[in-house]
Amino acid sequence: MSSAAEEYIQDKAAKKAQPPSVLVLAQPKKFPEMGLSSTDYENLGTSGAYQLIRVPFKK
Repeated sequence: MSSAAEEYIQDKAAKKAQPPSVLVLAQPKKFPEMGLSSTDYENLGTSGAYQLIRVPFKK
């Protein structure tokens, strides 16, 4: 990892900034088990049996 990238990550961790969302890679059939309905996430892509989704943190 480059020193600039490492410094950026360490800076973000030190500030304890909470991102507005989290990325999840999972099988869609598991979404209900995670408490997710289709209105809770944004589908970013699909490959085979998996989907990459963005789930916003609830306020």
